[in-house]
Amino acid sequence: MFSELAKEMENAAPGVKVGRVMTQVFVLMFLLQCVHSRTSRSSYCRNKLNIIKPGQKLAPPSVTLNNIAPNQVVVDNGIIQVTFSSPQGLITGIKYKGFANVLNDEIDRRGFDFMAVSDDRQKIMPSAADRDITDGAASPLAYKEAVHLINPGNPILKGQVDDKYMYSMEDGDNKVHGWISSDQRVGFWMITPSDEFRVCGPIKQDLTSHVGPTTLSVSPTSLNKFF
Repeated sequence: MFSELAKEMENAAPGVKVGRVMTQVFVLMFLLQCVHSRTSRSSYCRNKLNIIKPGQKLAPPSVTLNNIAPNQVVVDNGIIQVTFSSPQGLITGIKYKGFANVLNDEIDRRGFDFMAVSDDRQKIMPSAADRDITDGAASPLAYKEAVHLINPGNPILKGQVDDKYMYSMEDGDNKVHGWISSDQRVGFWMITPSDEFRVCGPIKQDLTSHVGPTTLSVSPTSLNKFF
């Protein structure tokens, strides 16, 4: 399913010039489409009173565009609200379910603890605190990015090694990666529908997602961190 999603996204946008804004807009459209589709299906089954008439269909929520400040615009479909900077078009906030902003730097309140970078590279992840070598939670290894987990919050991670370079991937295979919250069933994904903005060919290795939670989009001129 994971690889099928990546292939679908790639085929959906052939020849598109991909940069930071395009990637963010693509993620936005994917999120809105998913929640809109889910709401549309469920609306056939019930209304606010959980009572319907035979054959009744309830209209899905409409999408609105609101200028909340001279330099901020919010796209809202009643389920998810995405804030853009104006006129740059960069995503500065995503409000969904219990998250006031899933991009917020208050890591402990976000709850993302499961990371996936491919079909066969998915796992429960340690927190940033689990990597702390100053309080005995972890011990340092050969270089600063690599640590040995000694006393992690989740005991199943005890004894494991964590290193952000473990999750790097060849650019040719790097289509979708991101995080999931096991508590609130919310995910955040970096989707790359096209590769022409990348350099050095399909076998060049780049970082993807790693402990933080951190999700990266690497381009020739910048390293864009979204968490």
